[in-house]
Amino acid sequence: MQENQAFDFAKAVELRNKLKNGITSIKGALDRCQAMVEECRGWWRGGSEEALIKSFAWRKKEALRDLEKWLGALQRKLKEVEDAKAGQEAALKKALNESPTVSSFNAKRGKPQVDTVIGNAFSSQAQKSDKMATAYERFIAAARNAGIYGHCFSSAFIRRQHIPLGQVTDEALILGNYISNIRSGSVKGYVNGQGNEPYSKFRYGGFPMSENGCGVIAVHNALVALGKEEELRDVALYFDKHGAIFRGALGTNPLEPINFFSLKGCIVTTSLNPSKFDALAASSTVCVMTFWNDKNNLTRGAHTVAITKNPDGSIEVYNYSNENREAKSYPSIEAMIREGNFGPIVLLGVSNL
Repeated sequence: MQENQAFDFAKAVELRNKLKNGITSIKGALDRCQAMVEECRGWWRGGSEEALIKSFAWRKKEALRDLEKWLGALQRKLKEVEDAKAGQEAALKKALNESPTVSSFNAKRGKPQVDTVIGNAFSSQAQKSDKMATAYERFIAAARNAGIYGHCFSSAFIRRQHIPLGQVTDEALILGNYISNIRSGSVKGYVNGQGNEPYSKFRYGGFPMSENGCGVIAVHNALVALGKEEELRDVALYFDKHGAIFRGALGTNPLEPINFFSLKGCIVTTSLNPSKFDALAASSTVCVMTFWNDKNNLTRGAHTVAITKNPDGSIEVYNYSNENREAKSYPSIEAMIREGNFGPIVLLGVSNL
């Protein structure tokens, strides 16, 4: 197939199965027609009736042979696609094991370098997928009934851009996301304005990253500040496996970056006390802060950003919003919280060893 062609393998298999059933039905109908033609022996005598019967039998045989020949060609094409897909997955598994994020995780946690995103060994969430699906569906049903749509998932559900839970496995979702993110291109350096391209084309969990990727982007930006920058897709891969809450419907676990940065050889200090946030920022290379968008209305959801401290004590906030393509400056974290009417949740201070 050409590079820009779209091919739904599941739909093709469904078509093949329907055609097989259809051809079986046609064969039955033609057999019944053959029987009706043969009944002419009872009312058509003189010899030519046998020629009529043989002619119909030959036409029936040829018609079925052509249909089965066409179906066989379709089956061979499906086999070619299936073999190509298996080869691509094998190559991707090898590439994933060699990527910086996965290699680091494998080396430091002693996980086997097999199955990566395709198998269950690397995904603790996959073992709980059925329970998660039930809990997720109950949560979403309750949220919809209550009219609650948070920052992380409202417009995605309304526009139906998410991937419905239960239709794909965790492994298939993560694999599909990583392939899609590879195709979306290389992203290094600070990311600002996750709603802008190319970031909005990236996938995280069951959503476009413009909807729920603030936690991943905050960690990516923190790595840049630490001098350890990686491809955005590799950071997303880690959190797709270990940090996405309900497949990203509620964004990222705000404490999972602690594990991530520890794997990168960093020191992480955590504070839940907003009065100490600025002091922690002053003693850290970079901070990752999660906060409610409106402390008086938690249904507006939460956001996560990376923050660096300037020499004069002011701060730079990266990926402040979906639209801003530049970091936003504030005199302090306290000023940022006050001006935005934010509800602080947690601040992680991160520095290199």
